[in-house]
Amino acid sequence: MSFAPTIRVRLTVESGRVRDVTLGPHGPSPAQALFVGVSAREIPARAATVFALCPIAQSVAAELAISAAHGATTALDRSRQAALACEHLAENLRSLVLAWPGAQPDAETLKNLRSALDALRGLADSAAADRQSRMLVLRDAAAALGFGLDDRAERWFPRLLHTTSSDPLLGSCAIPAPDALGAGDDEAIFGSLASGVRAASRPEVSVSIPALLRARGAAIAATIDRLASIAAEESPNGSARSQSLGANKGAAAVDSPRGRLFHTVELDDEDRVVAYRTLSPTDRNFAPGGPFERALLSRDIGAGPDAELAVARIAALYDPCVAFELKIAEGADA
Repeated sequence: MSFAPTIRVRLTVESGRVRDVTLGPHGPSPAQALFVGVSAREIPARAATVFALCPIAQSVAAELAISAAHGATTALDRSRQAALACEHLAENLRSLVLAWPGAQPDAETLKNLRSALDALRGLADSAAADRQSRMLVLRDAAAALGFGLDDRAERWFPRLLHTTSSDPLLGSCAIPAPDALGAGDDEAIFGSLASGVRAASRPEVSVSIPALLRARGAAIAATIDRLASIAAEESPNGSARSQSLGANKGAAAVDSPRGRLFHTVELDDEDRVVAYRTLSPTDRNFAPGGPFERALLSRDIGAGPDAELAVARIAALYDPCVAFELKIAEGADA
């Protein structure tokens, strides 16, 4: 059994303006209950299958959290650092080409995407010479798609940026920035998950939709550079982190394709799971009152297919992986 979150979005609009936003589901993933009573050694493999999104990041976070609960610190080797970077790139490339709402990639774009994904597949565990060959293919394919220095207007990503910037609903639109936590936030989130007390909210920062899309493209280029360093065995320090939270308790944070991912675990004296909690970027960005809801509330989204497309694109900017269902109701019909 696996769980892939589907965010259900219900909007109530009046004259094209969003009056009310209802999001679901809101509670903890039911997947976490499947870990209780399970032997700790089985959890990393189970996390990769139970959580359908970002399986490598989920498995690594589970492994690090359990190691911390055992009182140990586990460093990520080159292969696992590369696997995390490959997962990040593959999911974000798919999101901005295949899954971008309303997009119709041409044959050349699809060919370049396939080349990039083929280069990523198996790169983490390949021999040194093969890794370098794959990196060359990856860089060429990413450049042909418009990620990186080659941003000629006819390439896919610059075209996407142009279409978004000229969109009458989105081009001049500013929305709350995604809740993009970093390594500096780990301590606060570990404490929040351990205590069950929600961490304090950050001050809201607004960003234009074109700027947010450009940042997604820049992150792809930066991750390719990081992967190249790992592939060259320079082994830069990764941002994964683990920490003991007391006897038989541990926490971990890992960068996933969606952003910073957190796992905490508590074990009994027989090394079985007593409690397991996760916090993903999806949980934060699509929480009631969170950035996605605030981005839509009071927003003029128009009507019909254009409104649905605008909402879908805003959702895609907050999360490259999650699926969502949308229902728009007029105020009189709600």
